[in-house]
Amino acid sequence: MPGVRVFVGGTDKEAREIEHELQAADQDFDRALGELGRPFAWHDFRQYDLDAPFPDVLHVAERGFRTHAEKIVKLARDNHYTLRETVQAISGPKPTPFAGSPETVASEMQRWFEGRALDGYNIHIGHPAQFRRFLDEVVPILRERGLVRAEYESSTLRGNLGIPVPENRYTRAREEAADDPVAVVPVAG
Repeated sequence: MPGVRVFVGGTDKEAREIEHELQAADQDFDRALGELGRPFAWHDFRQYDLDAPFPDVLHVAERGFRTHAEKIVKLARDNHYTLRETVQAISGPKPTPFAGSPETVASEMQRWFEGRALDGYNIHIGHPAQFRRFLDEVVPILRERGLVRAEYESSTLRGNLGIPVPENRYTRAREEAADDPVAVVPVAG
């Protein structure tokens, strides 16, 4: 169940404009600069000149996510990026496959699901208006196509998956105490 960002507009073009606007508004260069250190074992990139070539720091990734770090270094070197340009390239707005009209978004979600690319979605929607549009405009299309249920057998995920609820030791103690009037019941605290 991958996390996907969804942007819904009246048309595909409008949705792409909404996508770019919301992603650009969510950008914070200082936060992105700090996050750049993550694959490099949280190396602090704030110590370097932002307008100098990307620093030679791949060696610090030995304790981090080396494969991801190598991709970042390759991106910077192949494009002759400065540190600033590298941060901007990595953190800048990027198109998602799930931006478009309600019909486009529903069709793409269906295509991925039926193509067995995933079992479900963890949907990230960064603006309340987009959340309402997704619920009001995309979900009904997915329901109509039989991809999203309108009714569920249970009120919990566990129940809908047929997984039993594990026994709670306090509930068991109370039930046993009900059968034995002399028993002491532990209190959760």
